[in-house]
Amino acid sequence: MTGSGYQDRGQQSPEPGRPPGSAYDWAYQDSPSSGGGSGLGTGIAVVAGGVILLVAVLLVVLVIQFRGSGGGGPVAGGEMVTVTSTAPADTATSGSSTVPSTTATSRTTTTRAPEPAGLVEECSDSGGSVLPRAGRGTEATSCPFAISVRDAYFDTARPGDPALVEAYSPVTGQRYEMRCTGSEIITCRGGNNAVVYLY
Repeated sequence: MTGSGYQDRGQQSPEPGRPPGSAYDWAYQDSPSSGGGSGLGTGIAVVAGGVILLVAVLLVVLVIQFRGSGGGGPVAGGEMVTVTSTAPADTATSGSSTVPSTTATSRTTTTRAPEPAGLVEECSDSGGSVLPRAGRGTEATSCPFAISVRDAYFDTARPGDPALVEAYSPVTGQRYEMRCTGSEIITCRGGNNAVVYLY
């Protein structure tokens, strides 16, 4: 011991069977046994690793869902929702301890927005995740025009934003201005009594 109270572990007298001044003397002095152990530490490490992996997977799923739903609101029409849950599968034996293992399973569900109340006919379904369907809301509106309005809307605005779009009617050969509003269901009105729903 020096005057400061500090004891240099390299200067201690070695225990029988250990070389003097070994860099690992502290490990031998602090451990309950210097043998191979009972496997308990390995079992705890496996469980801890499994828990960390499970938490990481759940965080990734939550981040993806949060970003996909625009900040936590209701799911937009047609958006894919992935739900991941874990369930005990079987047990793995590590040394003398039994460690439960988990297996991640996932289920994918498609949620579609409800049809608009004034829908006369659904004209298209792109199968996409955001506003995949277009429909006509009056007899004066043709399906080819409804699809043209949908394309013009996506060329002009972000989904859910109000927009003034100009769309071509293959039936009349003319262009018409349509004012689009709404969030989960976009309603576009204009032209000659035309109504188009995007949902």
